[in-house]
Amino acid sequence: MRWIAIVLAVSVWDAPATAQEPVIDHSIVESCQADGSSLSCIGTSAEHCIETGGGSQVAYGYCYGAELDYWDDQLNRVYAEAVDAARAVDASGFVPPIGVESLREMQRAWITYRDARCELVGLSYGGGTGAGPGGTECRMRATAEQVFVLRDLRDRLN
Repeated sequence: MRWIAIVLAVSVWDAPATAQEPVIDHSIVESCQADGSSLSCIGTSAEHCIETGGGSQVAYGYCYGAELDYWDDQLNRVYAEAVDAARAVDASGFVPPIGVESLREMQRAWITYRDARCELVGLSYGGGTGAGPGGTECRMRATAEQVFVLRDLRDRLN
C-alpha cells in the first residue's frame, strides 16, 4: 500500500501543468497608443495577459505587475524629459519660471497620493486574495495616468 502511494505521488508531481502561463505583450498597449488613443489603452496588455493566463489570481497579479513595470519605465522617461523641458524654459528667461523644483514637488505629491489611493483600494478587498492584484492594478492605472499628465506638460513646455 505504501508503494502505491509513492507511485501516485511521483506521477502527480511529474504531471505537466495544464494551466497556461500568463504572458505580457506590451505591443498591445503600444499599438493602441500609436492609433492615437491614450487613457483607453491603460490595462490592455494586462487584460490580454489575464485572458491568456487563465484568469487566476496569480495571472491577475503577474499581468498587472508586468504592465505596471511598463508604465513605470514610461513614467521615468517622460518625467526626465519634462525636467529637461522645464530647465530649458527656465534658462530662456521665461517669467515666471517653471521651476524644476516645482515639478519635483508635484511628482512627490503625486506619489504620496497614488500610494494612499491604491492602499485604500487594496483595503477595500477586506483582506481577501484580491487585495494584492487590486492594489497593483490601481498603481498600474494611476502610473499610466501620470504618464499622460507628464507628456502633456512636457509637450507644452517644448
